[in-house]
Amino acid sequence: MSDKIKVLHVVGTMNMGGAETMLMNLYRNIDRKKIEFSFLQYVDNGSYYDDEIIKLGGKIIRLKPVRERGVLKAISDLKSVIEKEKYDVVHAHTLFNCGIAMIAAKRAGVKIRISHAHTSQETNFGLVKKIYYLFMNLMIKYATTKYVGVSEGAGKFLFGNSIVNSNKYSFLPNFIEYKTILNNSNRKSIRQELGVDKNEFVIGNVGRFIPLKNQKLIIEIAKKLKSNNEKIKVLLVGDGDERENLLALVRKYNLEKEVIFTGYRTDTDNLLGAMDIFIFPSLFEGFGMVGVEAQVAGLPCIVSSNLPKEIDLELGLIERVSLNDAVEKWVDAVTSKKDKRELDKRKIEKALVDVSFTKEKIIEEFYKLYEII
Repeated sequence: MSDKIKVLHVVGTMNMGGAETMLMNLYRNIDRKKIEFSFLQYVDNGSYYDDEIIKLGGKIIRLKPVRERGVLKAISDLKSVIEKEKYDVVHAHTLFNCGIAMIAAKRAGVKIRISHAHTSQETNFGLVKKIYYLFMNLMIKYATTKYVGVSEGAGKFLFGNSIVNSNKYSFLPNFIEYKTILNNSNRKSIRQELGVDKNEFVIGNVGRFIPLKNQKLIIEIAKKLKSNNEKIKVLLVGDGDERENLLALVRKYNLEKEVIFTGYRTDTDNLLGAMDIFIFPSLFEGFGMVGVEAQVAGLPCIVSSNLPKEIDLELGLIERVSLNDAVEKWVDAVTSKKDKRELDKRKIEKALVDVSFTKEKIIEEFYKLYEII
């Protein structure tokens, strides 16, 4: 009989989103002789990280999306999975649908039931959805034993002020493998690979191509920079449903030579190292870990004023601009920072320790959540 702690992570998918990448960073670094992870996904097909999960010794369980079964059937099906596998911890990452996982876990007799907030807002908040979320919020509060948020805003959005201000709530930022970024020495070769001339400066972004990430603003900025006779390359790292719309905008503005679409890449450290400025114009983020990674790479970061305050390492690299401002304000911010890349390794490492973003500290906090220490 195994004496491992069995943890079930309830997720939507395991593609390359912020929460999913955080979970994989965690799984790669925990003591897998003591802890076993399973990932319950609400999709029929495979996800980006599935092969690695299996290789690391984890399990993948699939159920049909809640909308196809209804809430009661979703709770019943999940309860059956939990009882069959005898999980010690159920850790949900599915926004308001955490309520389903928490009720199922409570009915199955699981003592450690964790709801984890990863986003600070949501779009298309109509009346029906608002009523559904109020119902789910009641379920979360009824059945959750521990609450976690990646930022204060994320915690308040999902749980409310009273929970965030209680001793049941923990702020738990994502951690990064910062040394691969900090010690990256491939800047010259990657810029050559991408076709960047010596006199060009590179602005970039890493993220899924979805409306929330707002990459279209980066293309608008690039249009203005080009019209100002700035020699630029634009590096858009990622993929998603908005890809065709972004490509169409690039063609409309005749930016085919300036904008590079890399697709999904696992060598984010290389691509950040090739940039001169990072632009982060998201409508909102639960945390926005890539903003921290960009600072670790020494990049000046022009970010939306909607982003959480917790991403700022206080290195003087963050400049906030409102999404309500004209694109010229963003352009001015970019041009003022184009020669400001600064990689002070000792200063960056100290900043990460000061804000507890180190791998060792975050893993310790997860062990406490799972009551291993």
